[in-house]
This record gives sequence, C-alpha cells and structure tokens, in this order.
Amino acid sequence: REAVVSTQSTGAGFDPDKNTVYVASAFGNKEITYDYLVVALGLDIRFDKVKGLPEALGKDGVCSNYGAGNADYTWNVLSSFKSGDALFTFPSAPIKCAGAPQKIMYLADAHLRKTGVRDSCTLTYHTALPAIFGVPKYAAVLSGLAEEKGCGVEVKSDLVEVCGRNKEAMRPTES
Repeated sequence: REAVVSTQSTGAGFDPDKNTVYVASAFGNKEITYDYLVVALGLDIRFDKVKGLPEALGKDGVCSNYGAGNADYTWNVLSSFKSGDALFTFPSAPIKCAGAPQKIMYLADAHLRKTGVRDSCTLTYHTALPAIFGVPKYAAVLSGLAEEKGCGVEVKSDLVEVCGRNKEAMRPTES
C-alpha cells in the first residue's frame, strides 16, 4: 500500500465513518479510502460572479492578476497609466490571497511615483469587508500604510458589475 496518495480533484462527498472521500471524475464519483486525511482546498477563480467582468477582462483597462496571462496585461495598463482614477478591489467571495489586491495597489503607487505621475493619479482600494483587512492587527497597519501613500480606502464596497468600455465599476445599490 502506498504511503501517500495525492489527487487534484473536485470533492463530491465525504464519509468520515468509512474513512472515505468521494471525488468527481469523468466516469462518476471515485472513492478514495484513507487512514489519515489531509485536505488542501483550492479555490476556483469565478470572474463570472461579477457581471460583465469575463467580457471586460484584458481590455479597456480592466485587469486581474489572477489567471494565466492576466498579469502581463496589468503591467501594460500600469505602464501606460499617466493620470486618472485606478480602482483596486477585494471581492466578497473568497480569493486565493487576501493581500494581493492591496499589493498591486502599492506596486502601482511605487511605479507611478518612480515615473513622476503619481500626483495626477487617484488610487482607491474597494473592499467588501468592513475594514481594509480581515485581521484587525494587520488592518490597523494597512490603514496607516494606505493613508501614508495617499490611497483611498472604501469599505463595504463590493464590485458587482463592470463595463470596461464605459470605464464603470458598479457597487450594489443601497436598500
């Protein structure tokens, strides 16, 4: 018997009483039994959760650093950005790295300063969370960093729709 079995599959079920995990396969669910189970969850990137985002990505200045090829486009947009408003968003849905949306904003800030155009640009971070970051200890530091860099922060601001050709990013309307 093998000491370790690794599989990259979509979970279909779990029966801890039988030490069995069920994973989806092209031929139906497959059973995998175990003595010890370690589960490392991956996240599917769901651009489709934001109306208009799949169609807008990669053109009209709409960028993402998630997904193959997207980071190159982000760099091309940032390299040609000389003035205007840049929005950086953290969605309500889980993402792979909670710090990534802020990291690219701070990298953009550094690049715009280096190229001498930062004063003609507004950088704003929109997060669906009630604070800039989900861990209070880090949120305090990150709030200070954003303020120091002159980056705006909008909390409870979830991106729900994008229209790249019109340069529009929509949030839910207040009820």
